[in-house]
Amino acid sequence: MNRDTFLHTLSQALSSLSATERDEIVQDYASYFADALADGQCETDVATKLGDPLKLARELIAQRRLGAWESRRSPKNLWALFAATAGLGVMNLVLAVPILCYFAVLTVLSVLGVGLALVGLVLVLVATSQGLLGWPTANQFVLNTSGIGPVIIDSSGGSQTPQIHIQGDAANESFRLDHGPDGGVAIQATEGNKTFALKKNADGSINKLDIRDGDRQVELSHLRHSGPWTRGLVGLVFLALGGLLLWLCRSGFGKLLTWLRNYLSQQLQHLQSMAA
Repeated sequence: MNRDTFLHTLSQALSSLSATERDEIVQDYASYFADALADGQCETDVATKLGDPLKLARELIAQRRLGAWESRRSPKNLWALFAATAGLGVMNLVLAVPILCYFAVLTVLSVLGVGLALVGLVLVLVATSQGLLGWPTANQFVLNTSGIGPVIIDSSGGSQTPQIHIQGDAANESFRLDHGPDGGVAIQATEGNKTFALKKNADGSINKLDIRDGDRQVELSHLRHSGPWTRGLVGLVFLALGGLLLWLCRSGFGKLLTWLRNYLSQQLQHLQSMAA
């Protein structure tokens, strides 16, 4: 195989890379041929020592995919790295599958760590604001899951919040939702001799829960809401767990990527080795 055939085959095998990357690699090997020829070696010997251009292309693609994964650990780059490593051969595939699966696990754990850290940070900031400034109050913002109107409702208006009264088909069926002037909420639903009543304080704690079904009754009262410093402590725990998880994942990523980078470099050096 002469120089032109080798470079043409290599260029065709690198078609999955961008034109810029492909031209850069081909130019490097063209310079490699030029230096070898200047040293008195013939094109056929150089091509033979470089090995199969198709296999060389697979190694180069895997190395590029590894670099893209290191720059941005996205599912797309992970799949591209998996496909590129799988193309190295059966033995390499057997080795790559558990490693890349481990990469996927680390990616999921990293996302979980980021989520825990963000939730913890929000809890700490809100708890600090509530403890020092008294804002926002525990029951000030209400999440609206009805699908109608805004997702988050500011309930600080207290008595300005509209009341809801629903009467059923029968005279003994009804539903009431009342907002008190202090920001508390009272809910009552009846159906025959069954009654459900819930009273919440302005801070979000439950003042009273009363459930009745004929002669049977369940009543809970004065279930206090956790204070801002308790929520702040929970936020710190979440923040610490998220940070620890991210640190462990980063360490795992670093070790595995270092090993894989060295492995691919060794394969390339073996292919590119030439007699002095």
